[in-house]
Amino acid sequence: MNSNPTYSLNRGVLIGLMLLASPLAMSETGQDSGLFSDKSLAKTKAAAADSIQVMPEMTVTYSPETDRPFPLTTKATPTYTVEADQVKTRVNATTVEDFLRYTPGLLIRKRYMGDPNGNIGMRGSNVFQTAHTMVFADGMPLHNPLRTSFNGAPRWSMVSPSEVESADVLYGAFSAQYSGNSFGGVVNLNTRMPDTFEAQLDATGMFQTMHRSGRNDTLMGYKTFLSAGDRFDKFSVWGSYNRFENEGQP
Repeated sequence: MNSNPTYSLNRGVLIGLMLLASPLAMSETGQDSGLFSDKSLAKTKAAAADSIQVMPEMTVTYSPETDRPFPLTTKATPTYTVEADQVKTRVNATTVEDFLRYTPGLLIRKRYMGDPNGNIGMRGSNVFQTAHTMVFADGMPLHNPLRTSFNGAPRWSMVSPSEVESADVLYGAFSAQYSGNSFGGVVNLNTRMPDTFEAQLDATGMFQTMHRSGRNDTLMGYKTFLSAGDRFDKFSVWGSYNRFENEGQP
Protein backbone atom coordinates (compact mmCIF):
# COMPACT_ATOMS: atom_id res chain seq x y z
CA MET A 1 0.00 0.00 0.00
CA ASN A 2 2.83 2.44 0.78
CA SER A 3 4.82 1.65 -2.33
CA ASN A 4 2.41 3.23 -4.83
CA PRO A 5 2.85 6.90 -3.78
CA THR A 6 6.64 6.49 -3.83
CA TYR A 7 6.51 5.05 -7.32
CA SER A 8 4.30 7.92 -8.50
CA LEU A 9 6.66 10.52 -7.03
CA ASN A 10 9.74 9.04 -8.67
CA ARG A 11 7.97 8.84 -12.01
CA GLY A 12 7.00 12.53 -11.77
CA VAL A 13 10.55 13.56 -11.01
CA LEU A 14 11.84 11.52 -13.95
CA ILE A 15 9.31 13.11 -16.33
CA GLY A 16 10.33 16.60 -15.12
CA LEU A 17 14.03 15.91 -15.74
CA MET A 18 13.27 14.64 -19.25
CA LEU A 19 11.36 17.83 -20.05
CA LEU A 20 14.27 19.97 -18.87
CA ALA A 21 16.70 17.99 -21.05
CA SER A 22 14.50 18.18 -24.15
CA PRO A 23 15.73 20.15 -27.23
CA LEU A 24 12.85 22.60 -26.81
CA ALA A 25 13.93 23.51 -23.31
CA MET A 26 17.60 23.80 -24.35
CA SER A 27 16.63 26.03 -27.27
CA GLU A 28 14.65 28.34 -25.01
CA THR A 29 17.48 28.42 -22.50
CA GLY A 30 20.02 29.22 -25.22
CA GLN A 31 17.93 32.07 -26.54
CA ASP A 32 17.64 33.59 -23.09
CA SER A 33 21.37 33.23 -22.27
CA GLY A 34 23.46 36.31 -22.89
CA LEU A 35 26.59 34.29 -23.80
CA PHE A 36 25.15 32.29 -26.72
CA SER A 37 22.36 34.57 -27.89
CA ASP A 38 22.16 35.81 -31.46
CA LYS A 39 22.57 39.40 -30.32
CA SER A 40 25.74 38.54 -28.40
CA LEU A 41 27.27 36.72 -31.38
CA ALA A 42 26.43 39.63 -33.65
CA LYS A 43 28.14 42.05 -31.27
CA THR A 44 31.23 39.80 -31.12
CA LYS A 45 31.48 39.63 -34.91
CA ALA A 46 31.07 43.40 -35.20
CA ALA A 47 33.83 44.01 -32.65
CA ALA A 48 36.16 41.60 -34.48
CA ALA A 49 35.45 43.34 -37.79
CA ASP A 50 36.25 46.73 -36.25
CA SER A 51 39.59 45.43 -34.90
CA ILE A 52 40.81 44.19 -38.31
CA GLN A 53 43.57 46.42 -39.69
CA VAL A 54 44.08 46.59 -43.43
CA MET A 55 47.82 46.70 -44.21
CA PRO A 56 49.11 48.63 -47.22
CA GLU A 57 49.89 46.64 -50.34
CA MET A 58 53.40 45.14 -50.44
CA THR A 59 55.26 44.15 -53.60
CA VAL A 60 58.14 41.64 -53.36
CA THR A 61 60.50 41.41 -56.32
CA TYR A 62 63.60 39.34 -56.98
CA SER A 63 66.39 40.06 -59.42
CA PRO A 64 68.97 37.26 -59.75
CA GLU A 65 72.59 38.26 -59.49
CA THR A 66 74.63 37.45 -62.56
CA ASP A 67 78.11 38.22 -61.22
CA ARG A 68 78.12 35.83 -58.26
CA PRO A 69 77.10 32.17 -58.11
CA PHE A 70 75.63 32.66 -54.63
CA PRO A 71 73.11 35.33 -53.60
CA LEU A 72 74.10 37.69 -50.84
CA THR A 73 72.93 36.58 -47.42
CA THR A 74 71.17 38.70 -44.86
CA LYS A 75 72.96 41.57 -43.16
CA ALA A 76 72.89 39.63 -39.89
CA THR A 77 75.43 37.15 -41.25
CA PRO A 78 79.02 38.07 -40.27
CA THR A 79 80.93 38.42 -43.56
CA TYR A 80 84.31 39.63 -44.79
CA THR A 81 85.40 40.32 -48.37
CA VAL A 82 88.94 40.35 -49.76
CA GLU A 83 89.59 42.08 -53.08
CA ALA A 84 92.41 41.28 -55.50
CA ASP A 85 93.78 44.84 -55.27
CA GLN A 86 94.24 44.44 -51.52
CA VAL A 87 96.15 41.19 -51.93
CA LYS A 88 98.55 42.67 -54.50
CA THR A 89 99.67 45.42 -52.14
CA ARG A 90 100.16 43.42 -48.93
CA VAL A 91 100.65 39.74 -49.77
CA ASN A 92 103.10 37.85 -51.96
CA ALA A 93 100.56 35.22 -52.94
CA THR A 94 102.31 32.11 -54.21
CA THR A 95 99.23 29.92 -53.82
CA VAL A 96 95.54 30.73 -53.57
CA GLU A 97 95.33 30.18 -49.81
CA ASP A 98 97.62 33.22 -49.40
CA PHE A 99 94.63 35.21 -50.65
CA LEU A 100 93.08 34.65 -47.21
CA ARG A 101 96.20 35.16 -45.11
CA TYR A 102 95.10 38.24 -43.16
CA THR A 103 91.40 37.44 -43.00
CA PRO A 104 90.13 37.89 -39.41
CA GLY A 105 88.87 34.80 -37.63
CA LEU A 106 90.39 32.42 -40.21
CA LEU A 107 93.53 30.29 -40.05
CA ILE A 108 95.15 28.07 -42.68
CA ARG A 109 97.77 25.63 -41.42
CA LYS A 110 100.31 26.19 -44.17
CA ARG A 111 103.58 24.69 -42.97
CA TYR A 112 105.64 25.65 -46.01
CA MET A 113 105.11 27.09 -49.48
CA GLY A 114 103.19 24.67 -51.63
CA ASP A 115 101.92 22.61 -48.70
CA PRO A 116 99.17 20.41 -50.24
CA ASN A 117 97.66 19.79 -46.80
CA GLY A 118 96.80 23.35 -45.77
CA ASN A 119 93.90 22.73 -43.40
CA ILE A 120 91.52 25.62 -42.75
CA GLY A 121 89.97 26.63 -39.44
CA MET A 122 87.36 29.28 -38.74
CA ARG A 123 85.35 30.56 -35.79
CA GLY A 124 84.09 27.67 -33.71
CA SER A 125 86.11 25.06 -35.63
CA ASN A 126 89.86 24.45 -35.50
CA VAL A 127 92.12 23.29 -38.33
CA PHE A 128 91.44 19.63 -37.47
CA GLN A 129 87.66 20.02 -37.88
CA THR A 130 87.82 20.66 -41.62
CA ALA A 131 84.45 18.99 -42.21
CA HIS A 132 82.88 22.08 -40.58
CA THR A 133 84.23 24.46 -43.24
CA MET A 134 83.18 24.72 -46.90
CA VAL A 135 85.34 26.22 -49.68
CA PHE A 136 83.97 27.00 -53.15
CA ALA A 137 85.43 28.39 -56.37
CA ASP A 138 82.67 29.87 -58.55
CA GLY A 139 80.20 27.54 -56.88
CA MET A 140 82.30 24.40 -57.33
CA PRO A 141 83.27 22.74 -54.03
CA LEU A 142 86.98 22.45 -53.30
CA HIS A 143 86.37 20.77 -49.94
CA ASN A 144 85.52 17.16 -49.18
CA PRO A 145 83.08 16.74 -46.27
CA LEU A 146 84.02 13.06 -45.98
CA ARG A 147 87.60 13.92 -45.03
CA THR A 148 88.69 15.69 -41.88
CA SER A 149 91.59 16.22 -39.50
CA PHE A 150 95.08 15.98 -41.03
CA ASN A 151 94.02 15.00 -44.55
CA GLY A 152 90.91 17.17 -44.92
CA ALA A 153 92.43 20.18 -46.68
CA PRO A 154 90.59 21.73 -49.65
CA ARG A 155 92.01 21.38 -53.15
CA TRP A 156 93.69 24.78 -53.18
CA SER A 157 95.75 23.90 -56.25
CA MET A 158 92.65 23.91 -58.47
CA VAL A 159 92.69 27.74 -58.52
CA SER A 160 95.62 30.09 -59.06
CA PRO A 161 95.87 33.35 -57.08
CA SER A 162 96.07 35.50 -60.24
CA GLU A 163 92.61 34.43 -61.46
CA VAL A 164 90.78 35.24 -58.22
CA GLU A 165 88.93 38.56 -58.28
CA SER A 166 87.57 38.47 -54.72
CA ALA A 167 86.88 36.13 -51.83
CA ASP A 168 83.77 36.20 -49.63
CA VAL A 169 84.03 34.73 -46.14
CA LEU A 170 80.88 33.85 -44.16
CA TYR A 171 81.40 33.05 -40.50
CA GLY A 172 79.31 30.46 -38.72
CA ALA A 173 76.25 28.50 -39.72
CA PHE A 174 73.97 31.50 -40.21
CA SER A 175 73.03 30.98 -43.86
CA ALA A 176 70.29 28.51 -44.79
CA GLN A 177 71.68 28.08 -48.31
CA TYR A 178 74.51 25.85 -47.04
CA SER A 179 74.43 22.48 -45.31
CA GLY A 180 75.46 21.63 -41.79
CA ASN A 181 79.07 21.46 -42.92
CA SER A 182 79.11 25.27 -42.73
CA PHE A 183 79.20 25.14 -38.93
CA GLY A 184 82.57 26.89 -38.95
CA GLY A 185 82.05 29.01 -42.04
CA VAL A 186 82.11 29.25 -45.83
CA VAL A 187 84.68 30.66 -48.26
CA ASN A 188 83.60 31.65 -51.78
CA LEU A 189 86.40 32.32 -54.29
CA ASN A 190 85.15 34.45 -57.18
CA THR A 191 87.30 34.20 -60.30
CA ARG A 192 87.41 36.60 -63.22
CA MET A 193 87.51 36.34 -67.01
CA PRO A 194 89.54 38.65 -69.28
CA ASP A 195 87.92 41.54 -71.15
CA THR A 196 90.89 41.98 -73.50
CA PHE A 197 93.95 39.95 -74.43
CA GLU A 198 96.28 39.37 -71.50
CA ALA A 199 99.26 37.15 -70.76
CA GLN A 200 101.21 36.54 -67.59
CA LEU A 201 104.44 34.74 -66.76
CA ASP A 202 105.68 34.25 -63.20
CA ALA A 203 108.86 32.51 -62.08
CA THR A 204 109.56 32.29 -58.37
CA GLY A 205 112.41 30.69 -56.46
CA MET A 206 112.62 30.02 -52.74
CA PHE A 207 114.83 28.40 -50.13
CA GLN A 208 114.94 27.83 -46.40
CA THR A 209 117.52 26.50 -44.02
CA MET A 210 116.80 23.62 -41.68
CA HIS A 211 118.66 22.76 -38.51
CA ARG A 212 116.97 19.83 -36.86
CA SER A 213 118.14 16.61 -35.21
CA GLY A 214 121.74 17.27 -36.19
CA ARG A 215 120.80 17.87 -39.83
CA ASN A 216 121.82 21.11 -41.53
CA ASP A 217 120.28 21.47 -44.98
CA THR A 218 119.09 24.14 -47.36
CA LEU A 219 115.71 23.29 -48.82
CA MET A 220 115.04 24.63 -52.32
CA GLY A 221 111.88 25.23 -54.31
CA TYR A 222 110.50 26.99 -57.37
CA LYS A 223 107.23 27.96 -59.00
CA THR A 224 106.46 28.54 -62.69
CA PHE A 225 103.15 30.03 -63.77
CA LEU A 226 101.97 30.91 -67.28
CA SER A 227 98.53 32.16 -68.27
CA ALA A 228 96.87 33.77 -71.30
CA GLY A 229 93.34 34.80 -72.15
CA ASP A 230 91.21 36.91 -74.46
CA ARG A 231 87.61 37.92 -75.12
CA PHE A 232 85.75 37.30 -78.37
CA ASP A 233 82.44 39.14 -78.48
CA LYS A 234 80.38 37.43 -75.75
CA PHE A 235 82.86 34.64 -75.07
CA SER A 236 85.99 34.69 -72.92
CA VAL A 237 88.82 32.16 -72.97
CA TRP A 238 91.47 31.77 -70.30
CA GLY A 239 94.07 29.07 -69.73
CA SER A 240 96.99 28.57 -67.39
CA TYR A 241 99.92 26.30 -66.56
CA ASN A 242 101.24 26.02 -63.02
CA ARG A 243 104.22 24.07 -61.73
CA PHE A 244 105.13 24.20 -58.05
CA GLU A 245 107.85 22.12 -56.44
CA ASN A 246 109.33 22.63 -53.02
CA GLU A 247 111.27 20.65 -50.46
CA GLY A 248 109.47 20.62 -47.14
CA GLN A 249 110.81 19.80 -43.74
CA PRO A 250 110.43 16.16 -42.72
